[in-house]
Amino acid sequence: MANRQSLQVRAGTGPVRRIGALGIRFLRDPQFRNVTMDMLNKQTRDRSERFEVESDELTFDVSWLAGKRIYFIGGCEFSRVGISLTGLGAEIYHTFEEGAATDPLLELSRPDSAFWAFGADVLVVSQASQAGSVLQRMQWDPLSATKESQESDLAMLREQLRQTILAARKVHTGPIFLMTHPLAYRPALGINEHLSFPGCYSLAELLRLQELQIYELAREFEHVVVINVDLDSEPMGNEANYETERANGFYEHFTDTGTKRMVDALLRRLYALEPGARRIKCVALDLDNTMWNGVLREDGPDGVRPRGCYQSVMRMLAARGILITIVSKNDVEEEQFLPVLLGQELYDTLSATKLSWGAKSASIAELAKELNIGIDSIAFFDDNERERAEVELNAPGVLVLSDADIAGSLAMPEFQPLGAVTADGARRGERYKTAAARSEAAADAESGDLEGFLLQSGLKLTVRPPVAGELARAAEMAARTNQLNATLARTDLPTLQGWVADGYLVRVAELEDRFGDYGLIGVAVSGRDGADHRLHELAISCRAMGRSVEAALIGAIADAAADEGADQVVLPFTRGSRNAELERILRGIGFEEAGTEGDLVNLVLPVGTDIEIPAWLALETS
Repeated sequence: MANRQSLQVRAGTGPVRRIGALGIRFLRDPQFRNVTMDMLNKQTRDRSERFEVESDELTFDVSWLAGKRIYFIGGCEFSRVGISLTGLGAEIYHTFEEGAATDPLLELSRPDSAFWAFGADVLVVSQASQAGSVLQRMQWDPLSATKESQESDLAMLREQLRQTILAARKVHTGPIFLMTHPLAYRPALGINEHLSFPGCYSLAELLRLQELQIYELAREFEHVVVINVDLDSEPMGNEANYETERANGFYEHFTDTGTKRMVDALLRRLYALEPGARRIKCVALDLDNTMWNGVLREDGPDGVRPRGCYQSVMRMLAARGILITIVSKNDVEEEQFLPVLLGQELYDTLSATKLSWGAKSASIAELAKELNIGIDSIAFFDDNERERAEVELNAPGVLVLSDADIAGSLAMPEFQPLGAVTADGARRGERYKTAAARSEAAADAESGDLEGFLLQSGLKLTVRPPVAGELARAAEMAARTNQLNATLARTDLPTLQGWVADGYLVRVAELEDRFGDYGLIGVAVSGRDGADHRLHELAISCRAMGRSVEAALIGAIADAAADEGADQVVLPFTRGSRNAELERILRGIGFEEAGTEGDLVNLVLPVGTDIEIPAWLALETS
């Protein structure tokens, strides 16, 4: 319990008194003075070297990082990381470098902390100095440890971190990154150290337990992410992360390699939460010598060998909501062999197959049109260098990769989902197949009898408040939607959560018909603003286009405005080429332009406007 008391004393001591006591000790204690000077010399060396990660060392675009404000609470483990991110365009505040607290809870307990005015987009937290104090006992006096004291220390670290998150959330709605403890594992009592601790935890166990409780805390709060220092570096060897000459068994300093890995890990996680970053929606796969060894036309189905690992990767990407398609130079008849060669599970997830002997760039362009997605949201995997070059030349914007890149695609920034993967998002591929069946049925309908086809489809739109877990899907949809997005803003989950907390009217829309479920296809956020009812967010998935759901959703909002006694519905609209179709639809419903606010055009709909909802669409509101 001495460790807990020391932390409490440190947190309660004024900074001036603390500095004075350290100054007196520096003058009187030669050993303390030498240790302090050695530490200062090493820090001066670190700063004079100003090691930075250059943008050309990264494998993905970081232009979105420019101006991003990142607040680091921690010790010198963040020094070089902060310098590198500054060089890449971010604005950094690092408490250690600024002479503020390295203890996260102590820093956020200070009314004069720079955090309150910094306006951070991202908060990055390290408990290295606090956890190092706990782990120190396991290295210097391991046999004195008791399970009770260890669990007490872990509980203290957990509660301190929870209170840190709660304190930060008073002003900060953006992502919070929690870093696990950086440690080059050196067991004091031998490689089988755990055998020496029958009544308590060894160092290895204590480290794992502390990591687990960090993950548990991350799940307890929204938009909190873990940076696991060792797991992120595991494929390249953890031992290169830390400076051997400065290692003491409970607190480490990053090497140049370790700094690069930390910067890469942080940037990848930031990328995965950045609404405006490039995100792959569809994978186009070659087959011969890509998804299997051999050439199907020459070797036959029994002569090729499927690559099971690549099949597993594709199933994982499909679980993220990425569409899986085939673009390959094969005969159409050979599709009959795909269920066996790709596996029935993967085959069932395919959203489209393009087997032909034409240019693959043309097939990819057809895919983009059929799936109604941008060509820059497609990734193409092919073993053949000539085929890759042809697609790069004739389908600019496609992310072109080789078959050797398939295994690593799971970790590539462009393949990361935006925030959490939801069950609705994971069914995206299934819905595209259903959409294909709809399109085929519509094409088979008699010419000019589209209304008759829609009447037979049994379309039903449900507009209701979101239930638990749906806000994440609504944020993902708003961030992905371009054509039917009124604000063109990339509304994120914390913003939606803030609107809910502030009492705004948040509604989601679901669509279904006799072919199946479209899933969540719309989100609207509105609230009373004087005599107006103002729409803060309106986004509708393009897969619902042509079904008049826009009018039905607006009708539900207008009814809510009428119930409030508002005079009109006001929609601040960001006019652009991408959402010109939505403006046309809104004008058809009855919206009229009524002035501007900066770059926004105010579109106004008087309450009581007769909004026509076609007979083929049933509307249910709650």
